[in-house]
Formats: sequence, C-alpha cells, structure tokens
Amino acid sequence: GAMTSWRDKSAKVQVKESELPSSIPAQTGLTFNIWYNKWSQGFAGNTRFVSPFALQPQLHSGKTRGDNDGQLFFCLFFAKGMCCLGPKCEYLHHIPDEEDIGKLALRTEVLDCFGREKFADYREDMGGIGSFRKKNKTLYVGGIDGALNSKHLKPAQIESRIRFVFSRLGDIDRIRYVESKNCGFVKFKYQANAEFAKEAMSNQTLLLPSDKEWDDRREGTGLLVKWAN
Repeated sequence: GAMTSWRDKSAKVQVKESELPSSIPAQTGLTFNIWYNKWSQGFAGNTRFVSPFALQPQLHSGKTRGDNDGQLFFCLFFAKGMCCLGPKCEYLHHIPDEEDIGKLALRTEVLDCFGREKFADYREDMGGIGSFRKKNKTLYVGGIDGALNSKHLKPAQIESRIRFVFSRLGDIDRIRYVESKNCGFVKFKYQANAEFAKEAMSNQTLLLPSDKEWDDRREGTGLLVKWAN
C-alpha cells in the first residue's frame, strides 16, 4: 500500500538524550546555531568513524513543533538520526519535498536547508556547508571501501547500494559509481536535498542488515560525503 505520509504522524524520538555522546551540548534552538559548525567536523578532530546513529526516513519522519510554528528549516540532528526531541523539536523532521523547496527558495541563497550560513567559497576539502555563489546539487561520495568494511561487491552492486540509501533522501537526477577511483557522484533534483543528504550520509555504513558483516559495521570508517567539484 501507499507509504504513510509523515504528515499523518508525530516525529519519533530517535535517541534518548542519555545515549548521546557527552561532547554534544543539550539540544535547544538557542545553542543550535552556535555550535553545530564545530560539531559537524566530527566528534574528535578529523578521525573517520561509523556513526552509531542513522536516519531511517520512513520510521523517524513526522510532525514537530516546527511544523506548527511555520519553521522553514530542517533539524540537523534528525538528518543524522540523533534528535532526542522528536515531536517537541523546533525544526522539521522529514525529507525536504517540493513544497519545502518552494518555501526555502526565498531564503536559501545564503542559508542551507538547516538554516546555516553558507560561505562565499567552498572549503579547500569541499566539506562544510557550501557556497552561496554556486548552486550545487551534486555530492561526491568517497570512503566506499571503508563503509563496506572491505566487503567484495561488483560495481553494479555498489552503485545500487548508493542509489538505495541516497534516493530515500530526495529526488535524484543521476548516480554514477566510478570503479577506477572507488567513488561515486549523486546528483539531486534540488540543492536542499543534496544539503540534507550530505549531513545524513556522512560517516554512514553502506552495509545492510542482511549482510553477514552488519554486526561489525562500526569497525568500518563510514562514507566521506563532500560537494562535487
């Protein structure tokens, strides 16, 4: 049957606050914009890891306080699978859709879909929030071998995994896996979905629960998701 719309249910609490790393301050709208920038660099400098949290769009999406308040912006923690507020969150807990994109369009020249200020220039490593000078809907996806815990798969299988996880996060124009460079490119229809997916898929595993390696997924290094040049 048809998938339940997120509009018909309340957002889920994704984790209990007590399960979050202590380095993350309590999540209130007040502190949100002050520290996300520091936090988005990873918990411990640049070490790569597999996040213990993951967004399950179908299960976690739903209405929040933000919907009632006419909030435009999405919850960064929701995207990362780690919002402990659920329906009480002041930000949106669903995948950006065409209606959202229309509302965001007036604001997102300088802000991303999470309400973070974009910069004039990309970071040298093409990580970070992105540039307001250049529209970019394409993500570079690296670290694929680490995100598969070196499981041996054919290129077509790897591409279909990339397609599976990213297509849950917005309409996709095209996906390309480049075997020689062991990386992929995912082009979304809308920039807001690329912004959302970049945060949602950073440091995530590409293993599936049906893989025998699934229980050891935290031993991998997770996807490296950046802006494509």
